[in-house]
This record gives sequence, C-alpha cells and structure tokens, in this order.
Amino acid sequence: MKKYPQGAFIAVHGVGIPAPGEIAEELSRLYPDRSYSRSDVVINGTAFARLVPDDERAPHIIEVNWSDIERPQRSVLGAAEWVVALSFALTRAKFEWTKVRLLVGTWNRLFFETVLLWILFPVLLGFANANLSRYALLSADLVVIGLAAITLFINRGTTKTAQVAGTVALGVLVLLTLLLAFRPEVLRYLNPIAVRAYGLAQMLAGVLILLTAINVAWLALRGELTVHTALARLAFSYLPLVLLSALGSIVWAVFLNVLLRLPHSTDLYNAWQKMFLAHLGYDLKITEWAMAAATAGIGFFAIAALVSYLLAAPARQGITAHRAIYLALIVMPMMLAVPGAAIVATLHFGGLRPGSGEENVWQVYTVSAMRIVPWLLTAVTPITTLLDVLSDVVFYITDRKLRFSSFDACNRRFSLLFEHAQSRYAWVRVVAHSQGSVIAHTTLAHVAVTAPTALTTIGSPLGTLYGKYLDWIVTPRKDWRNLYRWGDYIGGPVDLPGVNEDIGPGGHTNYWSDVRLLPWLNRPDS
Repeated sequence: MKKYPQGAFIAVHGVGIPAPGEIAEELSRLYPDRSYSRSDVVINGTAFARLVPDDERAPHIIEVNWSDIERPQRSVLGAAEWVVALSFALTRAKFEWTKVRLLVGTWNRLFFETVLLWILFPVLLGFANANLSRYALLSADLVVIGLAAITLFINRGTTKTAQVAGTVALGVLVLLTLLLAFRPEVLRYLNPIAVRAYGLAQMLAGVLILLTAINVAWLALRGELTVHTALARLAFSYLPLVLLSALGSIVWAVFLNVLLRLPHSTDLYNAWQKMFLAHLGYDLKITEWAMAAATAGIGFFAIAALVSYLLAAPARQGITAHRAIYLALIVMPMMLAVPGAAIVATLHFGGLRPGSGEENVWQVYTVSAMRIVPWLLTAVTPITTLLDVLSDVVFYITDRKLRFSSFDACNRRFSLLFEHAQSRYAWVRVVAHSQGSVIAHTTLAHVAVTAPTALTTIGSPLGTLYGKYLDWIVTPRKDWRNLYRWGDYIGGPVDLPGVNEDIGPGGHTNYWSDVRLLPWLNRPDS
C-alpha cells in the first residue's frame, strides 16, 4: 500500500450532474503554476477522479462524484417520475434526528399512496366508455391502462403499500375494461360511483391538510416547534398534494383534448359532463381555477423574489433570498387555502345544493393546466438551482428505503474515499459545496478520523436550510471553516462561533474557481 508524503484535497460537489473529474479540474485551476495529470483511483469497484500534480510536495485532488447515482431522467416521463418521487420523499420524510412527530402523518402517507395516486384512472375509463366506441374506445382504454401501468412502474422501489395499491388498481382497471366490453350497461353505475369517489378524495385531501395545520400549530404553541420548523413541517404535508394536483390537471387536459378530437357524439359528451358535475360534489370551475390561480400565483411570487434578489444591493442579496424562502413558506399555505375554501363553499352533496351544471369540463381543465406556465419560466433562472437543492434536501432526509433516497448512497461513497485517503496521505482537507457540505459534515461525525483532517464548506445550507427549518443537528468541529458569499441564495453562516467566514460578494455557483478560497485551502490547520 503506497503512502504519499503530501496531503489530499477531497472535493465534494452539490447539485447538478458534473462529468467525473470536472470539479477536480475546476479546483486545480486555482493553482495555475502547477501541472496536473489524471490518475483515477478505484476503491471497491467505485472510480474516483484524481489529479496528481507535478510538484511532489503539492496535494492531490480527488473528487467525490454523484453523477452515476440513479435519479429521474430529464424527459417528459422523467418529469412525471420526479413529481411522484418527490411527493413520496416529502410524505416519507422521517425527521429521525428529532422526536417531534405529527399525529396525522401516517394518515397523510396512507391516503397519498393508496388513494390519490390511483383515483383518477376509473374516472378516465368511465369518460372514454361514455363518449367513444369501437377503435377509438379501444385506444382510449389502452391509454388509461397504460397510464396506470406507467404510474405503477414509476412507483417501483417506493413502498410496498403503494405498489400493492397500484397493482390492485391496475387489476381493477383491466377487469372493468373487460366488464364494460361485455356488459356496457354497467357504465351507468360505474361513472357516478367513480366520480363521487374522485370528488370525495379531493375533499379528504383538504381535510387532512387542515388537520395537519392544526397539529403543527398545536406543537408550535407548546414550544416543540419553532415558527420556521412548523412552516417546514406543514410544507412537507401539503406539497405532495399540490404536486399531484398539478400533474392530475395536466393529465386531464391532455386526455380530454386528445379524446374529444376522436370520433364521438356531442350529445354523449354533454350527458357525461352533466353526470360528472352532478356527482363531483363541489363546483369544479370555481375550485379548479382557484387552485390554478393559487399555484400560478406562487410561481409569480418566485419570479418576483428573483427580481428582488437581482435588484438588491450585493451585500444584502443573500439576506433577501433567505427571507424570500421564509415568506414563501408563509404565502404558500395561505394561497392554497383558497381552493380548499372554494370546495367547502360550493359543496352540493346529497341534494344540499345542486351543482350549476354549466361548466365545460374540457375548458376548465385546459385552463387549469396553464398553472405550469410561470413555473416554466424558472427553468432559465437561478430558481432552478434552488429547486434542485430543495429536492436534494428532501431526497437526503426521506425514508432510506425509497428508490431515490440519497442518504446511504452519498454518505457511503464519501466515507469510502475518506477512509482510503486518510490511510494513504499525510493529511486530508475536505472541500464541500452546497448539498455536498451536508454529506461531508454528517459523515465525518460518524467515521473514525485517524489522520490530520480539516473541513472547508462553501455555499453550505447546513445553517440556512437544515438547521433553521429542519432542526438538523449541526455539530461543531475545531477543524471546520464555513465560507459563504453575501449573495448566496442557498448557503450562509451556521449558528456556531468561530466557524463562519464571509468571503464577499457572489452567488451560489462557481465557488470552485473562486480565488478567495485559496487563503483557506492553503492554511496549515490540517
């Protein structure tokens, strides 16, 4: 086993999917007087990019890269998979480091996994059978079954509850399709039942959010949750329902727009529409458009926050961004309470109040799907980076049995390289950015450190997100320096003395090539 007389930098990147070696190369450019050659190291079958300098006294640079760790693909199906995976991660967040538990948490999870994911498919099947015939109907039935099968496929590696529920839902859809093919008169009973169940599911979702809010408020009043952690817990409960609602409205819009262009009878559609509106239980147009306005409004709030960030003085940009995150957690439940109130205000179950029956279902869902437009604008703004970081946070703290859980995979990979490095180098300095700083800090607290080691975090959310909103335990280290910039909209100081170093203006990206890191990387405190 070769021992090197010099030390090693371990570079740990955050969000994004950089090519292996890309971060190490960026870090090496801070030393233009050195020439580096690529000499990767393989540890237990895992390759780590390593740069070896021509100066034998200079440290090696080794990179921990996550680009091969499985995550949703960048595609239309990948976007749907990301929404479902993130929803699971939110509902299954364990908060194992804190003893505070929500009483309604289990009900939220069960309802999401057994009902909300599957309740739309019988309604779509009933719509197709009520309006189409022959080959058009066959195509529509196959599309509905296909959508259910894709949803079940997306749920692979999640929970047994969701997979069992999905298998049952898919089986029921197939049986219903066969039953309707041979006994079409059954449709007159199926459609009202399916629509009534769909309406009840939307109402129950609102009730669960209300109960969660009451539970969170009670814990906050008792002092078990701070205002920040209470808002975060509430967000973890309602965001899965919001994400699924947005995905559902898009499915509705596409399905209706496509199928209504197939050969069908206008009279049949009008009859189905009248049945749908009568049995839904609330005013579709008011409620759906209220939901669309609320989610679109949150999107515009995000854009306004971005503008405020860009217009703020450099020294206050970071504060402005962190304040916007806090305000968003206040604004979101307030805005999303509007559609819930609309459901209650327009209830017409059991003849209590008849539905108006004047809404055009196709038009309502098409307009509702437009809620995604302001969020599309975020794809070309720093908000995308913020959303990526927030999703990385959720995938890191969620149930480790879920397919996209990153806790074990990331910690194990960092630990593997760190143990290798400290057994072969004179000293080790870990340089970790963004989410990588959380992984490095968490893992170093649970591994045996046998070589002189220092930790340098850059743009870290340990204080601004994990500590502030999640009650994450941030332990002090005598060898730790936390560097941050004024305008970093994610990273910032941690609530510990003697750790933080303000290095001046700048945002959250391009830390690796910032020459202001050099004084801290070259310090002899390793």
